[in-house]
Amino acid sequence: MNIIKKVILIHGYFRKSKDMKLLSKNLSALGYYPVCMDFPLTFKSFVDSFPILEDMISKDKHDEIYLVGHSTGGLLIRYFIKKSPYANKIKRCVLIAAPNTGSELADTTSNISKTFLNIFRTLKSIQTKNINKLKLNDIKNIDIGVIAGSKKSLVFGHLLDSENDGRVSISSTKFDGIKDFIILDYGHKKIHHKYETARLVDIFLRDGNF
Repeated sequence: MNIIKKVILIHGYFRKSKDMKLLSKNLSALGYYPVCMDFPLTFKSFVDSFPILEDMISKDKHDEIYLVGHSTGGLLIRYFIKKSPYANKIKRCVLIAAPNTGSELADTTSNISKTFLNIFRTLKSIQTKNINKLKLNDIKNIDIGVIAGSKKSLVFGHLLDSENDGRVSISSTKFDGIKDFIILDYGHKKIHHKYETARLVDIFLRDGNF
C-alpha cells in the first residue's frame, strides 16, 4: 500500500494560504497531498502561530508528514521543530526564501520606524536580534533543505548590500545543519509559484537532497 505523502504548506509574512495554492497544485501533480493553512503572520509574532501548527500536527494520523514554508513560514517550521514534542512526526522540510538568520529589511525598518514594527509584529519578530534569541539551530535529526532566490527585481532588494531575491539575502537563508542548499534565479514573491521550485521540493522530500 502506498503511503500518502502529506505536506503542510506555510505561507509567509503578510500573506494567506492562497499564496501557496500554486505550489499546492504543482505538488499535488507530483503525487503529494498538500494542505494550505492560514496563520496570523502580519500583526503577531510568528511564534504566536506555533500552537496552530502544533495542534494540527498533533492530531494528524499520517505516518509521514512533510513541511514546506515560504519566507517567514520557514521560520515557523524551525520554531516548531525546536519546541514541539511532535517534531518526530516530521520526515523532511524545505524552507523557501526564508530569512533563517533574520531579516535585514526588518532591521532596516526598525531604524526608520519603530511604530511600524510595533503594529506589524511579525516583521518585528524576524529581526536578526530576535531570531538570534530563539536559538533555532536544534534541528533534531530532521533533514532540512533550503532554496534561495537570486533575482532582486523588487525595489527593496536594492536596500540590501549582498545578493538577494528582492526581500531576503542569500546569505541569510543559510544556517548550520541544513542538509542541502540550492539557488534559483527567481524573486521572493514568485519563487514558490514556479514549477521548478515544486520539482526541487519533490526531489528533496523524496531523497533528502536536491
